[in-house]
Amino acid sequence: MHNVYHILIVIFVTITVLSCDNSVKAGHVSEQNSLTNTSLLQTIQKKQLQVHSAIFDTLFILNQPVLNWNSIQFDRIQRRAIVSGARRYLRGHFGKIGVPSDSTLKYLDLSFRAIRYLPNSIAKNKNLRYLSLRGNRLLALNPVLAQCPYLRKVDLSANQWRQVPFGIIYLDQVEELNLSDNFLSTLPSYFYNLRGLKVLDISNVHPKMALGNNQFTQIPSVLFKMNGLERLFLDKLPLTTLSSKLALMDHLRIVSVNGCSKLNMYQAIEQLAQVDSLVALDISFVGRRRLPENIGKLQHLAVLIWHEEYDQHTDYVENELKKLLPNTQIFYSVKRHSTPFLRGNSIKTIRNAKAK
Repeated sequence: MHNVYHILIVIFVTITVLSCDNSVKAGHVSEQNSLTNTSLLQTIQKKQLQVHSAIFDTLFILNQPVLNWNSIQFDRIQRRAIVSGARRYLRGHFGKIGVPSDSTLKYLDLSFRAIRYLPNSIAKNKNLRYLSLRGNRLLALNPVLAQCPYLRKVDLSANQWRQVPFGIIYLDQVEELNLSDNFLSTLPSYFYNLRGLKVLDISNVHPKMALGNNQFTQIPSVLFKMNGLERLFLDKLPLTTLSSKLALMDHLRIVSVNGCSKLNMYQAIEQLAQVDSLVALDISFVGRRRLPENIGKLQHLAVLIWHEEYDQHTDYVENELKKLLPNTQIFYSVKRHSTPFLRGNSIKTIRNAKAK
């Protein structure tokens, strides 16, 4: 059914593009009324800006299945039938999505609704600040989200994405973005268009329960160009090393590599030591009883969080680590310690956290 859905969308958009411009006439098509794959795609690229519905345009760009276009015959009756049927199918599908239209609404949770695409009515929520689309099956992101000027936090986790949809570029007003628990292994170059982004989560928060697990083996290179990033969450990723380009991120305050058990900790500390702006670091559950001696290079660190199973590193923290980092508040596996929440608290609150 999934493939049929994709094919239906492609056919509909193809016909819409070909029919939306008066310059594309039946006479321009061969007597057999067929187009080759190459010429069809070229026509679509030239005319895509003229497609009236941004929904189908975006879906088509991102979800082009492999089809033998030479075998598809178009005539006037067929075109009308396909367009009519596609419209009825898609209208019914999108009509099932209950999206409120409230200009005073600030928080909207549409998690686990089996949503494949947001309807245009989402843009009527002009004061929307937070939008959760966790646990859906989004095929693309509706460009009308750009019409929500106050939208600052978006949760797109657990949508089983293998690549980030192109529509992400319309979220340049967003400051916090959650892409955790997908199937991502890289971030595209157009991700740089998120100029306002301050918080990014590409973790595997629930690796044993989620339907998707991100497979980043290194920090995506596009992030090193995004100097506005302040918090970066990389929990439970298969990272082995950290890039020396971390030092280019002048505003990076918080980094979490919680659960990154494959990480070369000595190498990682060497790179993190070059990030002068770093305030808090979470290295919990990396399977260690002690840290490399170069941990002493993190003198500028205000908060270090390091929890391990069975508290096997407690003696090391008490007798050695606190001497290496005398000015750092260290939160570790002691029950009386209330660990600061790096995702929710302000930078000031985290910086001023006190270990009891």
